[in-house]
Amino acid sequence: MTKTTLLSLVLLAIGSLSFSQQSDIRPKFRIGFDAPKIDHRQILLTIDDRASYGIDWGFDALMYQVFSDDMYWVLDNKKYVIQAVDTIIFEKQITLGVQTLTGGAITIKIDKLENVAEEMNVFLLDKETNTLYDLRKNNYTTTLPAGEYLNKYAIVFNTKKASPDENAVLVIEDIETEFNDTSDNLVSEESEIAYPAIDMYLNSMNSSITIKNPELIAINTVVLYSIMGQIVQSWETDTNTQNLNIPNIPKPGVYVLHAHTQNGKITKKIAIN
Repeated sequence: MTKTTLLSLVLLAIGSLSFSQQSDIRPKFRIGFDAPKIDHRQILLTIDDRASYGIDWGFDALMYQVFSDDMYWVLDNKKYVIQAVDTIIFEKQITLGVQTLTGGAITIKIDKLENVAEEMNVFLLDKETNTLYDLRKNNYTTTLPAGEYLNKYAIVFNTKKASPDENAVLVIEDIETEFNDTSDNLVSEESEIAYPAIDMYLNSMNSSITIKNPELIAINTVVLYSIMGQIVQSWETDTNTQNLNIPNIPKPGVYVLHAHTQNGKITKKIAIN
């Protein structure tokens, strides 16, 4: 192989890598951590519709070097530096683990957000005190005793509760049911339910979302979210009809559909081609 050929191959590889990086439009949340015994740690959360909230080989990356003071995603009791999920679900908590050998001041912050809508709030949840900290507005700084904290912190997205405090927001006791939607007219506390009789799907014949409801369960509100967690459309239905057609479907993409019924919420992910 000549030097010219080798050089051409190297330039081609660099060009392909550059193009791949520029065309990557997946949302990325780069969360930073500072503590006495580490200069800086950055961990990555990304959204990819091929991933899930579990462990996905090829998407999630284990943390092989853990320092005396460190932060990581916790998946299946293991420490990860990269975690991928298929979509942002407001009820979900992305668990953060923190450890500190001797204790001291720690800081958790947003290093960088990529392809993330301005409307999406990013909160740090302190589960021990049920307090939310808006990381878009302020870094979170506290002093921790020495130890490992695997069930204290989580990253969560979007809340309907407002507060005059720009840093901390006290939330209600049941944190799992607090993160439902950002729409003001939705029920604040509701559980995820499963009704096999209710079917939600995309009806390509008439360009609508169809909800089959043969048992006449009262459906109050239907909300469609983008893969980045933004409300795309919402509909007040106030009906218990057997068949409900929702027109004006959005552009192609992956979405999450929430139907809020008299007994709770039904969730389904749909792909519009």
